[in-house]
Amino acid sequence: LQRLVATTEIFGKVSMNFIQDLCAGAQLRSYLPGQTLCIQAKQDKGQMFLVRGGALFVEKDGRRMHETNTCIGDLVILGAEHQR
Repeated sequence: LQRLVATTEIFGKVSMNFIQDLCAGAQLRSYLPGQTLCIQAKQDKGQMFLVRGGALFVEKDGRRMHETNTCIGDLVILGAEHQR
């Protein structure tokens, strides 16, 4: 998990101590194809998702698009936005 976090662009310049602290509170989860991770414009627990395998699709305004980012929810976690 630490390697995945360390190679994610948003965490590329932080210290290993920070990454270790972050990973200590992280949870590894698996999702099934078609399963919903989060819903646009809904306030939630402030989760961030790092995708390490598979495909991710984002549905926005009724349109489904392939998502190329491997980090979802970073702006919510950092406090820059309060909902997705």
